[in-house]
Amino acid sequence: LTAFLDGCACEADFWIYPTKAELLGTEAGLTVEQMRADLVGRGSVAPERVHLVQDIPGWRETLYKDSIHPTPEGFGVLAQGIAATLPEAELATALPPGG
Repeated sequence: LTAFLDGCACEADFWIYPTKAELLGTEAGLTVEQMRADLVGRGSVAPERVHLVQDIPGWRETLYKDSIHPTPEGFGVLAQGIAATLPEAELATALPPGG
C-alpha cells in the first residue's frame, strides 16, 4: 500500500467497512478502530484519509441483510456518507447529470 501511494499522484481516501459482528463488538479479531490505527501507522496514510463506515450518521445494524452485505437502504446510506466527505469539485463529477 505504501509503495502504491508513493508512486501515485493521487489523494486516496480509505473506508473501513465493518462486518455486522464488528459493528456490534462481537468479533474476536481486530476492532475497526485498531484496523484504522494500523492503516495510519503501517500504511503511512494520513488519519483524515481513513474513515469508518460506522461513523456515517444513521449507520446501524439493520442496514445489513446478512453478516456483511448492506441492504438496499444500507447502500444508500453508505453512498450518502461517502459523498458527504468528497470536496465540492469531486462531488460534482461523481454525481449523475442532474443529480
